Amino acid sequence: MNYFAITDPETIKATHARFKSALQTGIGPIEKCKLGFRGGNDATDIYWHKDQGLWYGYQRTLSHHWNAFGSSRKEPRPESPLNVICEINVPLKGRDKSIQGVFVTDRTDGGNVYIAHQGKLTITARKVRDIPFMDWVRAQPLSENYLIDILWDEGTPEQAQAILVRELSDPLFLDRIKAFVLMANKYKGEVQGVTHKTHR
Repeated sequence: MNYFAITDPETIKATHARFKSALQTGIGPIEKCKLGFRGGNDATDIYWHKDQGLWYGYQRTLSHHWNAFGSSRKEPRPESPLNVICEINVPLKGRDKSIQGVFVTDRTDGGNVYIAHQGKLTITARKVRDIPFMDWVRAQPLSENYLIDILWDEGTPEQAQAILVRELSDPLFLDRIKAFVLMANKYKGEVQGVTHKTHR
């Protein structure tokens, strides 16, 4: 398949609205939960999916859509801090190599739109193994099933590898988001030499 990155600001805006809707529809927010992330924490409304044990928090910054994910078997409470396992952030426009999320489209399957991750995860705690996330993913069994090549600019195409998370309208979208969160959590545990609790 040929995957092309979506970089037009209006298309990103509309696509992200679909992405966010898929993560929020059918459930109400748990307001002002304390989310821990690199450099501090913030009060953010989250959406908790009981069946997946998955929660999602969103904020719009000046440069990107901040999409934070974590895991909780029990319904989160605003007074109990939550640890962000991973983020799939998307720039508001164009390409920002410091922002890892990207929407891609495959023109051979009717123009379906997917969310993908470019394979950099920040580890804030002490590392015992210095292995980049993308290298770790490549070493996993069946990694060829979800690693893709994407093209960034049709005029002067630049190809890069990314982790395909899921097509936005797929009925298993939430399960695949959770699978990515589990993958990120396992990686973080291995490079830090500890085991993080993530609910399946």
